[in-house]
Amino acid sequence: MRSESASVSWILRDCPAWVAIAAGALFGLTYAVVLLGPGVAFGWSDYWAQPHGLQSGRFDMTGILSAWHWFMQDRWRWPLLAIPKAADSNAGLWDPVALIFLLSKAIQSATGWKLNPMPLWQSGCFAANAAALVILVRALGARSFAAALLAAGLGAMAPGVHMRHGHLSLLAHWLPISALALYVHTRALPRVGTGKLAGVVGLAALAAGINLYLFVMVVAIGAAAILQPALDRRAAWGPALLALAALPASGGLVTWAIGLLEAPSVGRVTFAFGRNSMNLLSPFWPQSSGVLSGTGIYWLTRGSIGATVGQYDGYAYLGLGAVLTVVMGVVLGRDRLVRLVRDNAVLTAAMLVLTLWALSNQIYAGPFLIVTYPVPDILERTVLAWFRSSGRMFWPVAWLIVGIGIAAVMTRAAPRTRIVVLAVVLVVQWVDLSIWRGRIATLVARPAAAALAPPDVMDRLLQEARVLGHVALVPVGLCPGSSIDDLSYSNAITEAELLAALANARINVVANARETPTCGMDTGVSLPDMARQGVLIVLRDVPGLDRTEEARHAADCMDLPMGVACTPRK
Repeated sequence: MRSESASVSWILRDCPAWVAIAAGALFGLTYAVVLLGPGVAFGWSDYWAQPHGLQSGRFDMTGILSAWHWFMQDRWRWPLLAIPKAADSNAGLWDPVALIFLLSKAIQSATGWKLNPMPLWQSGCFAANAAALVILVRALGARSFAAALLAAGLGAMAPGVHMRHGHLSLLAHWLPISALALYVHTRALPRVGTGKLAGVVGLAALAAGINLYLFVMVVAIGAAAILQPALDRRAAWGPALLALAALPASGGLVTWAIGLLEAPSVGRVTFAFGRNSMNLLSPFWPQSSGVLSGTGIYWLTRGSIGATVGQYDGYAYLGLGAVLTVVMGVVLGRDRLVRLVRDNAVLTAAMLVLTLWALSNQIYAGPFLIVTYPVPDILERTVLAWFRSSGRMFWPVAWLIVGIGIAAVMTRAAPRTRIVVLAVVLVVQWVDLSIWRGRIATLVARPAAAALAPPDVMDRLLQEARVLGHVALVPVGLCPGSSIDDLSYSNAITEAELLAALANARINVVANARETPTCGMDTGVSLPDMARQGVLIVLRDVPGLDRTEEARHAADCMDLPMGVACTPRK
């Protein structure tokens, strides 16, 4: 018995921070390779020729790839992400990870090496999410190797991250988790100096260069990390107020440098606040659950619980293993909950604001509307409209709940119980995610099928576009209601963008995450003139558009599955 206890006691002992963090990162990276396959995880798969995601097909990921090609083939400009050949647009409007765009271009400028950073970013986020949760759990007092393994497992196997496959910037959950870890770290310090306050501001600036939703989350936590020590007289009010003002200013500075402040569409109201909210049951109700796959109940096995068309964006399910951990943590640590809330009043207030923001002013529990209340019009037309997918704001709250649950179980449960919990929770979480892993595996198994034209035709058009330097797309923008299904139509436009980007050619119109032009036929230039200038792509089966013969008289044209492509006559 003693020998058996000794053989497992090492996993329950405190381990050095670097060992725990390295183990967490390795766990996350290994999981990414298992989930995606080595070729997708490290970038040599054909999948990256036209990457596509779960929620938006090719529109987001291939659009980001197009913006990256335009950006990398251009000179340095101001604002930093300006790409004039993409209809005088800005790469930031595709919702990329701005910082990795800039980093990859800096590497190319210094070495001539052009490397697509998106595969490594995607895999790296799984590693970073796992390592960040390890750091948070250690800050909360659980420093054993077992605690690190449990944190790494739940950090890597998060349903909300899997659901976001295709939204590269939104994979960086390590940002709000790191902000929470920084808060807990500063909370334990007898004195918080200007260096720590500057670190909070620096993390916010980093988040602004990755994703503005994550920036808001980090700012909310950062404000608590600055105000709480000032209220406790552990930090001077002068530096604290300066740091507090610098939090939003850092985001404004980064956004200005990128060039998004010049884009009129960024603050445009596209749909009402509350449409993309979080359902009250979303964090704990099993959705797309592999453990419950045998029930055949849609909400449990394949869908996400929601009462509005946009509540999929508020998908916040923790996973059944994480839910079990949180429940056990509440049971074991219930005597500390009141004290935790009392001693961290500012963070509690920040988490409450984020939760209410996520739920919106129309709170649903499943299909039932249980509370509705008005919000000030000025907020509805500004901040609440700018961050239209409000359901995402719950992510820091979810990670804090999971971190506290892990710390409580791994410090308060009996030693043997901790080992059992570690094994059971990781197995349950793994099985619960089997549906998401299956969806992603199917998605990345092969390149996307061509929507616009077969590969040999696209290669021919690409060579022409490189020589001519111009691609024209008609109609201008997306035309819902055509006889072509919306997804194929969107994919065709996305492929036309990628064609122009690979050729480093100018295109007349782009559709991205922030600017999706409405369908229009009037380009200001006749089709014959457009066909003489460069590659002309005219999509068919769009209501009111039957003008391909105009181009045929002036150019060499070939039929495409979804339209006609024309080039100047030799």
